[in-house]
Amino acid sequence: MMEKGDGDITYALPETDVKEIESAGQLNVEVAPTLQNVVAMLNCERAPLDNPLVRQALAYAFPYQDVVDYAVGGYAAQSTGVVPAGLGGHSDDLFQYTFDPDKSLELLAEAGVDPSEIHLLLTYSSGDEAIKKMSELYKSELANIGIELEIRAMSWDTQWEMAKGNEEDRQDIFTMYWWPDTATPFTWMYTLFHSEEMPSYNLNYYYNPEYDKIVDDAN
Repeated sequence: MMEKGDGDITYALPETDVKEIESAGQLNVEVAPTLQNVVAMLNCERAPLDNPLVRQALAYAFPYQDVVDYAVGGYAAQSTGVVPAGLGGHSDDLFQYTFDPDKSLELLAEAGVDPSEIHLLLTYSSGDEAIKKMSELYKSELANIGIELEIRAMSWDTQWEMAKGNEEDRQDIFTMYWWPDTATPFTWMYTLFHSEEMPSYNLNYYYNPEYDKIVDDAN
């Protein structure tokens, strides 16, 4: 539509389309950072993900740079913390995970968990090619250390209902995008991680009264 002159502006195109439009040279393409993050929320209530060492092992098994280069064609950057760059509350000085499968295996051994016994379900919204590619890269790297990952595309409503449904039926890894409904870090620090009696968007099911108090006091 844009190439035919039937539109004036479009946004959030797949990275393959952006590259084709750029190479054609007929349209102006503006590339700029956003305040949007992709988040993969680990189910903290279900074994073995209830063990922080296992969650850390999964973080070290994630191929960050490959995802940036392949899944989104370089139109992204690994985040430092959950508050995106450009928003108040962000800091480049926070700890940042790196891709280190050897470290993953060390942490699993420390946790006393056999990677071959870990079978995880990751869900994402149907039609999202970027998260699909990301998940496939992750599946491959987890397989290299002996962990099985099932990837399941679902409609957003179905995925969200699964995450809020019976505990035994919930996914292990819930993926989605998050951006600020208000320009404050509170929308990340509270909405995604503050304890909830009934799950809404804290789909890590993270529960930490000390963390809750820090966020509540800062609000």
